[in-house]
Amino acid sequence: MDFAVGHEGEKTVGRRLIEFGIEEVLRPAGLMKEVLILEDSLYGDGPTLNQLESYEEKPSYIVGVLGLKEAQRLMAEALEWQWRDTGPQPRRGWEASGVATMWLECREWKVKRTMVCRRWKNEGELIWNYAAVVTNLTARDERVAQMMKRQGISFEEALWRLYGHKAGMENQWKELLSDLGLHHPPCAKAVVNAVFYALAGLAYNLAVAVRQWGFEAQGRGMRLWRLRSEVLALAGYAVHHGRAVIMRLVDARDHLIEQLLAAMGRLARL
Repeated sequence: MDFAVGHEGEKTVGRRLIEFGIEEVLRPAGLMKEVLILEDSLYGDGPTLNQLESYEEKPSYIVGVLGLKEAQRLMAEALEWQWRDTGPQPRRGWEASGVATMWLECREWKVKRTMVCRRWKNEGELIWNYAAVVTNLTARDERVAQMMKRQGISFEEALWRLYGHKAGMENQWKELLSDLGLHHPPCAKAVVNAVFYALAGLAYNLAVAVRQWGFEAQGRGMRLWRLRSEVLALAGYAVHHGRAVIMRLVDARDHLIEQLLAAMGRLARL
C-alpha cells in the first residue's frame, strides 16, 4: 500500500507499486513467467503499458482501455462481420452479445496492441454497450489454449473470463477497508496515515498466514472481523509447568476452542 502525495495521482502510485511488486516479490520468487497482471481502464494508457512491456521477462497482462477515445471509435465503427456472436446471457440481463479482436494504436503510441472487445445489449434496449481491454496474450499461450479447449470457448471469451477475476480479487479489499477501518484515514498528515496503513497491511498479512497455516477447509476463508471476535478474542491464560506451556481457554464456545487448539498445534509444527 502507498499514499499519493503532492503532485502524484493514483496512476503514478500504481505504476510505482507494480515496480515494487516485480522487483521485491515476483522476480526474486521466479514468478515473472507465471504472473498475469490485471488493471482497469484507469491504467489503460501509454505509460503504464510501456512499463509492463519494458520488463525483460515480458509478464502477461490484460488492461482495460475503455477510457481511450480511439478504442471507443474502433468498436463503434466496426463492421458486423468483425463481431463473433456469443448470444444472449440471461444471467447478466443481456439479450445479445458479441466479441471481437482488433488492433489498437493511439496517436502517442509507437506500437499497435491487441485489443479484445465485447459488446452487449441489455434486455429491452436497442443500443450496444462496449468494453475493451488490451493484452499481450495470444491464443497460442499454453494456459489460454488449455482454457479454450477445456471450456469450448473462443480466444476473446477466454480473455474476458480471465479479466473477470479482477472483480473477484477486488473483494479481498473488504477486509482491509471494512474490518480494519481503512476507509477513513485517521490523520490529516499523509506520512502518519502511511505508517497507520503499513501497520494495517502487516496485521492483514499475519491474519492471512494464521488462517492459511493454522486452519482447515472453511476456516481459511474466515473474514478478519470474525477471526478477531471469535478466535483471537477468546479469554484464556497460559501456565508454564516444567518444560511445557499449558494454554487454558475460558469460554463456552467449545467448537472454537477445539479449532484454535488444533491451529496452535499446526503452527507449532511449522
